[in-house]
Amino acid sequence: MESVYLSIMALNNFFNWLKGKKPNHKTKNPSSPSNRIEEYSEPELKDNLVEQAKEIIARGKPIDHVLSSDTCKALDHYRLQIGNIFKKAGVIPESLPDDRLPRIVINENLFFKARYYHPTTNTIYLGSKQDLINGRIIGGEIGHSLRDVYIPYGGDKPTTAEFFDFLGQRILYKSVDKNTRDALFEDGSPNPYGNIVRKDMTKKEILEISKELRKRHSEKMSEMKKFGIKHLRDYEALTPAQRKEYDRLNEQQAELYKMRESKTHHMKPYEFASRVDLDKIPNYQTVFNLPESEVRRRFFRSKPTYDNPRESSSPEPSMDLSGKLALIFGSLSLLLSAFMHFNISGNAILATYSVSENHFSVIFFLIGFLLFIAYLIKK
Repeated sequence: MESVYLSIMALNNFFNWLKGKKPNHKTKNPSSPSNRIEEYSEPELKDNLVEQAKEIIARGKPIDHVLSSDTCKALDHYRLQIGNIFKKAGVIPESLPDDRLPRIVINENLFFKARYYHPTTNTIYLGSKQDLINGRIIGGEIGHSLRDVYIPYGGDKPTTAEFFDFLGQRILYKSVDKNTRDALFEDGSPNPYGNIVRKDMTKKEILEISKELRKRHSEKMSEMKKFGIKHLRDYEALTPAQRKEYDRLNEQQAELYKMRESKTHHMKPYEFASRVDLDKIPNYQTVFNLPESEVRRRFFRSKPTYDNPRESSSPEPSMDLSGKLALIFGSLSLLLSAFMHFNISGNAILATYSVSENHFSVIFFLIGFLLFIAYLIKK
């Protein structure tokens, strides 16, 4: 996804250069596009997170411009404000350097909307300035990035990574004041099931929804292919009416893709994260720092376990290697004992007795018994 994004950005900048556009160049005409961009890159700094986001959003929509926390002081200020919320919540240490917090890049002028965290560059990519005031989006991407503080990229399975996405949303919701919460989460607390899937749906029903969404998404993509868009210049060559239709189809396919992804890729880890009682976690850092195997053992279950790794309010026992060996040796000892005491030949069963064979049977029985005792002690 990032390679497509960067390729389009390179083309975007190249065509700007051909046209003689210089987004960072100050002009004397206050109404010129480049001056609008310059004005946009200098919004005021606000103490309140929501007011800061609104200040950035209110600066209008510049043409062919990427907004980055590297170049915009207000967006960098917003980045630090979000980081401080999670520092105070105890997700990351107060001593974590500001440059370790993720960068934020926004580009709402391309004909696709990218919203994802890229760990290699420690960057959150947003598709719209409006995402800054959407707690689900910004909280989820911050959740991804802060997990990366402790566990290097590639250390988690996708479902485990999405667990921290939803956990980030919930922590943000819990950690801000009511006014900020109402502004960032207009629909209320984060919902793991979205607005399509019900909690009581069967797996079959969910898969049917996913299949239908995939079909509708393919139909929209087929309609978009008729425009022959392969490069940014193809998009710019469209008439206003064609561009409007293309944008409409693109928004619809993006929404269908997002809905389908949330029902297949996100739903189960979101559901597991929604069951976590945040009040039972004295220090969020302990959770974000857990190895993936421990995260899944503690929280990917009907009732999560918290303080003691071996303690669970809803035990889900499984026999480990020692238990299996104890069962195997115990069964073998009984079978050997039976066969060594009886000589089976044809239709006649003659009882025979052998001292050495009996000792061999006893040894097997004792091994199985000792392994079983060791298994019980370990439990």
